[in-house]
Amino acid sequence: MIKPYSKRYAKALDLISTLKPLFDSQNIAYWAEPEVLQAADLFIALSGEDIRKRMVLTESINGQQLALRPEFTVPICHDLVQAAQQKNIHLNEMQAVGYHGEAWRLREDREFGAFQQAGIEWVVTTDEHQSDAIALEFALDACEALNLQGQQLVINDIRLFQELLESLSLSPSLKNQIEATYSAGRDLRSLIQNIIENNQKNEKAITSAIDPEAAQTMLHEVFSTLGLENVGGRSGHEIANRFVQKMNNQVIDEKAIEELQQLDALLALHIPCKDALEVLDFIASKIGNSFAKAVEAFKEKLSYFEQNNIDLDKLIFNGEMPAKQAYYTGLIFAVRNQSIPHAVYISGGRYDALFEKLGADRTISAVGCSIWLDDIADNIGENK
Repeated sequence: MIKPYSKRYAKALDLISTLKPLFDSQNIAYWAEPEVLQAADLFIALSGEDIRKRMVLTESINGQQLALRPEFTVPICHDLVQAAQQKNIHLNEMQAVGYHGEAWRLREDREFGAFQQAGIEWVVTTDEHQSDAIALEFALDACEALNLQGQQLVINDIRLFQELLESLSLSPSLKNQIEATYSAGRDLRSLIQNIIENNQKNEKAITSAIDPEAAQTMLHEVFSTLGLENVGGRSGHEIANRFVQKMNNQVIDEKAIEELQQLDALLALHIPCKDALEVLDFIASKIGNSFAKAVEAFKEKLSYFEQNNIDLDKLIFNGEMPAKQAYYTGLIFAVRNQSIPHAVYISGGRYDALFEKLGADRTISAVGCSIWLDDIADNIGENK
């Protein structure tokens, strides 16, 4: 039985021919061919636990858990580190590493987990703005070559979210919950709204229901009845105070509520980059230094883009756009079909810590761009 997947595969191969001149223009130093079977733990450690349920898993004869290659960036960088350690290549200047092939990852919109990608990893990127501009320009040129001009190129810089989150006057556990929700691409704005609403309920409950003196008296009476002086080395007075403190810790002060509202304002942004800068400046005026520095760095990056002929009117800033790969450290971008939620045409981002995590003896900054050939092939008729 011939399934539509076969037609998609053929279309995707045709797209490679269309893209060949664009890849040739990038002076590819190496064409990578990472092994199809990869150690599953490598991806879980670097991409986050969420990827486990989306990988196609098997076991080696020795019992090691393996995965069909779920993506290209991690295995390519792993192979580069290994080759550099064996002196087969030298990672001392910026170079482009190309790839094309199949990856296997379960997706909501796919009956089967196989899909084709082609892309480039630019490694040893000593000039961040320059290499980010190269990756974005490559994405824009790919849109033109594939007749995807009508689609939006959406960008974000996850350092904006990270700096804003770090500045919030929240408990570490609540910060972790917010970060995990963002990274997984779940509805963080709803979570923030729930936190604010629950805080109001907790505040009312604590104000009306907890009397510290009454709690101390009750525990003193219980201890006396049982003939106890303390439990676990703590007196009834200490236990009562600790109980009241824990309940009060569930209440967020007004300053933290205002900060959460500023985080929500960042996440709500889905507007042209130039317009987003005014809102980011306003949030920075409310939050303070660390976030303000991240905003200034982002403005410098956009200024560099504009000076190097990247039309900012073609770039949409989306503050809610998540870094679904845990190894991203800066700029992230994507071209999506606005009418098909799951369809990704092009995606990429900066990852400056990945090589060290894979065993490199120094920081090797990098940025990548991947073209999702199957999604484009599925919807190619709509773009012509």
